[in-house]
Amino acid sequence: MTDHMLAIQQAIIGIMDQCLLDLRQANPQADVSAFTSANAIFKTFDKTIQAALDPIWNKVSQRSKQIVADLKTVRKLLLMLTSYDCVTFFK
Repeated sequence: MTDHMLAIQQAIIGIMDQCLLDLRQANPQADVSAFTSANAIFKTFDKTIQAALDPIWNKVSQRSKQIVADLKTVRKLLLMLTSYDCVTFFK
């Protein structure tokens, strides 16, 4: 990876860490403590988070639901960073 790609990757991982921290703080009753940005490379990451929140999904705030959706988007960006060329990624 180039230096710019590494910088983008670090920024994306930082965003994921912050989203996961916000999700943990907003939902202390859910078992999301084991989720880290390092686990984001696995295909089941989104489904695992959703499965952890499913039992309390009707009690989860709209903000938490948005964080889950944001995590899915950010995870896609992380995967696209290594899959696409720079112009397509920027687009």
